[in-house]
Formats: sequence, structure tokens, C-alpha cells
Amino acid sequence: KSVPLIRRVFPVHDEAETAALMRKYIRSCGRLDAVQFGAHVKMYFGERVAYYFCFLDCYNQSLVPIAIVGVLFTLSRPYLVWGFFVSVIWSFWFLKRWRRENSAVNFTWKNDLHTQFLLYPNPHFVGTERLNPITNEVHVVYAWWKRVPVYLFVTVFMVVQIAIMMLFIAAWITTYETFQIRFPNTGFGGVQWLSVLGGGIVFGLFVDVVQWELVVKPVAQLCTQWENWRTTEHYVTFDLQHLNLESLFVTPIVVAQALNLLIQLLVPWALRRRHVALRKRTDHQALAFLTTQDARKRDAAILAALEYGPPDISMHPLLLPPHSRPPHATATARLASDSKAKDLQVDVQAWDALHRVAREVLFQCNQDKYDPYDDYHTAMVQFGFVVMFSMLWPLMPLCCFCINALKYRGDGYRLCTKMQRPLPQKAGGIGEWYTMFVILACVGVLVYTGLVFVSTGAVEFFVPRCVARIDLDTFRFGPSFECFDMSTRLVMILVSENVLFVGAWLFWSSWRSVPKSLDDQLVAAESAFKRALYEADSGSTSSSTSSSTSKKKKKKGGHETNGRTSKQGGPTEASPLLEQSHKALAKQWDP
Repeated sequence: KSVPLIRRVFPVHDEAETAALMRKYIRSCGRLDAVQFGAHVKMYFGERVAYYFCFLDCYNQSLVPIAIVGVLFTLSRPYLVWGFFVSVIWSFWFLKRWRRENSAVNFTWKNDLHTQFLLYPNPHFVGTERLNPITNEVHVVYAWWKRVPVYLFVTVFMVVQIAIMMLFIAAWITTYETFQIRFPNTGFGGVQWLSVLGGGIVFGLFVDVVQWELVVKPVAQLCTQWENWRTTEHYVTFDLQHLNLESLFVTPIVVAQALNLLIQLLVPWALRRRHVALRKRTDHQALAFLTTQDARKRDAAILAALEYGPPDISMHPLLLPPHSRPPHATATARLASDSKAKDLQVDVQAWDALHRVAREVLFQCNQDKYDPYDDYHTAMVQFGFVVMFSMLWPLMPLCCFCINALKYRGDGYRLCTKMQRPLPQKAGGIGEWYTMFVILACVGVLVYTGLVFVSTGAVEFFVPRCVARIDLDTFRFGPSFECFDMSTRLVMILVSENVLFVGAWLFWSSWRSVPKSLDDQLVAAESAFKRALYEADSGSTSSSTSSSTSKKKKKKGGHETNGRTSKQGGPTEASPLLEQSHKALAKQWDP
């Protein structure tokens, strides 16, 4: 604001570092070293961006075992056991594994192991100034009741969106039942198969593109601005209702996310090619303009107005007395004495390089700013699909793994070419997104119990009297309320989900969040720090005691010190405060 000529301050892309990232990691055909890539991203883009890639790599590696086993379970079809393994065991195992991986990354990057996220102020926060009676400072506050209308509006808006989605779901199910009756027993590539695939594609595009990208996401961002939170961590929002309803079917995720990945790869490439073509054409025009005689004469006239000769009182205004200096002499003399101006010669290549740098800075200034919200949201959608509906389609983890394998490099390519280089920020993890993943894991347990006891009726296959009533000629997969009524099924759901949550809690509590090897290193560092504090404290105490004893002996003997005296190691005026601070700090380290 103090300099009106500066429009924006932002870090620009370093061509050498960007080329190294693209060549060594993103465009490489071999296996990508995630540890080195995360460290490189941390040094270039900051920890906040690097943690997303570390999390995505950990998530994709965790998908490998269930993706392989999912293929085997698809062939053997033991869906009930597979759903239990993914929804109950794998979900919490992955979250605990990320906690341990997060601790290891924090230890490697020399961060606090117990700090999951850092608070940064929200630049869009507005409020009223109030005087804090405790600190006697003026703070900007925002009343909580002003957010109540926003919450009411969001509730009504989400109810309307749910009603619209349910209408499309009902239409799709009706269409599916119609084609199933009209075209029975059609296999791969038949009319029924193509109809179901087409309906899934239409439904996925509507949910992911029309409803989410064009309606829900802009309204959610607008409502988030209306909430007016003080920090950027509160500014990040999460739409759980949209995520649950979006995860109802398996076809939309494959089509919609593949389409998103294709757009994220092709659009940056097309924009970059267009930018390079425009820059080459403009540079060619500028080069032709600079090579003309008129431009050279104009540049020569500008350079001739600068003085580079030795200082002379008659020629240098700053050497004259202040009362005899001409107006604006100071600024002119500073410009004339700038040694860097001597390099501004009329060189075609130099001007071409300057123009290219300036044009690249202007291009990056107008690029979109990187926001990890969409990336984390995509990962959460996939995680919700995996933990909730892998029982219905065991190939879900394999599809998510393939998509993430491409998305990992696609996000890096988009960050290096399409996005403005983000300002590096400190971080201790993925922040509140981890809490949302834990919530999704708990919801996955609820969905699994609902699928087993209500939706699919799989529990009936474990009861002999229910199996005896099944007529294979008229059997349709679903619950039979003649075997168990709805109240009995609800009791089964309540009992089973509580048992599963207790088992998940025992597993969560028994596995350490910080690996023992890191814990041992932290204990060793803590012991060394305490020992240094105690040794410093005991050394200062012994030196003060010896100095006071020597002073008493000198006073008894009547000796006086004259002339130059040697430096004493005794306490100074600030020593008691220093000793107290050492003791207090050492006590804080004690368990």
C-alpha cells in the first residue's frame, strides 16, 4: 500500500527448479521416490503443499493391499467378509498409519510432533474493534449470533439439494428396473449393460459437474465467506451431506473422477501451449520493433541523458551547497550515479530477455492461486467410496489406486505449470481434514452394518431357517422381513456397530501414534537437553558460591585490590533471573 506502483507481491516460479521437478519426478516413467519428492516440494512450495503429496502417497500405498485382495474377492464373491475388512479394519488402520507417517515427517522436517496444524489469519476477516480488558489491546471480534442466519440458509439449501438428488436417484432406479425387465439376461456389452453404464455416467456428471461444481461449491464458498472466521483453518469447510449422497453408486466415481483427471491434465497443457505461442509471437514483434532505427535512436537519447563521468562540483548537483541546488537535483543525481544504469545498453538480446522475464511475471501474476481444498475433497470422496461401498463393488480400491497414481503426477504438473507458485507456509500435518477422515471411517462402519442387516439382507444367509425359505426361482437380492422384522434389524445394527466401535477403539489405543524409534530419539534428545540445563545451573551455582567465599576471605585478611583486576565468574545483576528461567524450563521438561 505504501508503494502505489506495486500491484501484488508473490513468489515466481524458478525455471531451473520447475524443470528439475518435471524431469526428475513428474515426467519420469520409473517409480517415483515419494520421500525425495516430498522434500523437494517442501523446499520449493512449502510444507503446506508438501503435506498433501505426502498424504496422497501414504493413502495410495495403503490402497495396494486391498486393491489386490479386492480382485481376488471379486472372483470368489465373499462380499460380506470383504466389506468388514475394508470398512472396519482397513479404514482405521490407514488413519493410524498416516498418524505415524505424519510423526515421522514432522521429525524429519524438525517440526513439533504434537502440532497438527498452524493458525494463519484470514485476510478476509472483518469485525468490530473491542478493547481487551486483560491485555489492554484492541482486538477485532465478530459476534457468534451473526453466523446463525448463515447456518439456517445452509440447512435449507442442503435439504433442497438432497431432494433434487433423490429425485434423480428415483428416476435412475426406475429406468434401471425397466431395462432389467425389458432386456433380461444380457451380459457384457448388451443393452442392459450399456443402459446401466450410460445412466451411471449421466448421474455422475450431474452430481459431480452440475450439482457440485456449478451449484454446491460456489454457494458453499459464499457461505464460508459469510461465516467470517478469524483464521484460515476455520475458513476451510467440509460438506458431509454432499459426500455421503455422492457416494451412493460406484459408476459415477470412475467416470466423473476420470473426467476430472483428464480435464486437470489437458487444460493446463493447453493453456501453457497457448501462453508459449503468444509469448513467442509477442517477443518476435518486440524484437522487430527494437531492431528498427527509430527505436535505437530513442534508446540512445535516453541513455545519453545519464551522466557517468567523474564527480565535478560544477556538474554534480549533490556537491553544491544545499541552498544553491536546483529543484529535483537529488533524484536526478541518484539516477545518474547509479552504476547499474551503465549496463543498460541497446542490446537486442538483453531487451528480449528482459521482456520475456517481465511477460512471464505478468503471466504468473494472473494465474490461479493454489488451494488444496479441491485436492483434499477428492481424496475424501475416494476414501468415502472405499470404506462405504467396497462391499458392493470390491474393485473400488483398484480403481481409486489407478486414478491416484495418475493424479499424483497430474497435481504436480498442474502446480508447476498452471498454478501461481504458493507462498511457503509452515504446517504440521493436513489439519482438520484428518478429523473429517476419522468421521468418514466411523460413517463407514455405520454404512457397513446397514448394508449387512437392512439393505442387502446378507445376515439372513447365516440363519438356517431363513435360508430354507429362499426360492431360487423368484429370489431377488434384498432383505426378507418375514425372517427378521425391522425392529429386530435395528437392534442388530445397534449392537453390532457398538461392538465394532469398541474393537476399533481398542485397536486405535493399542497402536502407538509415534513410532518407538522416533520416541527413543526424542527421549534421548530430551535427556541431553535436561542434562545441559542442570549442568549449566549447577555450574553457575558453584561459581557464585566460590566467588562469595573468596570475597569473605579477602575481607577477613584486610587485603585490598588495586589496579587491574581479573574478570570474576560471579553472578551479575541478571543472574538470578537467568537461574530462575533455567529452573522453570527444566521443570517444564519433567514429566
